[in-house]
Amino acid sequence: MEGPTELVICKGCGVKLRVPSKQGMLAVTCPRCAHQFVYNSGPPQERCPAAPPAPPPSPGHAEGGGAPSRRRLRLHYLSEDTGVTLRRMGGFLAKSAPLKIIVDGYQIAEMINHQDTDITVSTGAHTICMASLGSPAAIARSAAASGTAIQIPAGPEEYLILVQKEGNTCYLRAGFQRDPFLEGLQNHFRRLCAGQGVIERLRMPQNRNRSLYLCFRPEYFSLSWDLVSPQGFQQWATGTDEERTAYASLGLQPPSIQPGGYWDYLRIKISALIDASELLQCSQSGVITERRLRRLF
Repeated sequence: MEGPTELVICKGCGVKLRVPSKQGMLAVTCPRCAHQFVYNSGPPQERCPAAPPAPPPSPGHAEGGGAPSRRRLRLHYLSEDTGVTLRRMGGFLAKSAPLKIIVDGYQIAEMINHQDTDITVSTGAHTICMASLGSPAAIARSAAASGTAIQIPAGPEEYLILVQKEGNTCYLRAGFQRDPFLEGLQNHFRRLCAGQGVIERLRMPQNRNRSLYLCFRPEYFSLSWDLVSPQGFQQWATGTDEERTAYASLGLQPPSIQPGGYWDYLRIKISALIDASELLQCSQSGVITERRLRRLF
């Protein structure tokens, strides 16, 4: 690029862009997120006035009224394994440091005081990770190496991302804001919780720990349990037995493209539904047990 230049910040993704200086009003398109905006680089008085540039498209809409060019992601802080999230600083109790939200290696926002945080990204594919310490590039490299970064597929869909913090590591699980498949599963598990089938399996003599373990796979979900006396090669090899239910048998079809951590996201959502029932309780990891005490309210 010839001539003097200056740096501007893209409000879409936070990347620094180099644009010509002293060239008047410029229509700038970010090469990373395709965000368009108008920037005044300081118009020289001797230049002939040119026709004003076309206004950039409004956020969330493409030119010509087509598919949205921007979409919203909501991040929800779910839990932390260290218990109380307060630490002492200078004689005062302060909450944990803000969590940096890293998208494609760039910090675009922070989650402060574990509050729900909305971010806006383009409809392209993105890699998302979070941490409280480190530079954005170092956080992105560490998350990619440890497998804690999640992929958000390209498309107009909006997502809800659940954040679980274990020590200094943040685990993200993403699901759709509107998901008919999840709604169908929730209706099925409401019927299960209202019946006696789950209770009977918890009370089986062969169920060693009186627990069931919920797991979701791309084609089915399963309820498994530890055995007192395994029989057969498979039971001896695993020490467990399980029942599988295919989604097709329930008339449900999983989404063809899922974001990172989608099946764990389903487990967390269904576990919360089971835990809200009258007869059963369930941890976020999908361990179902019989409720010993009934709710007072």
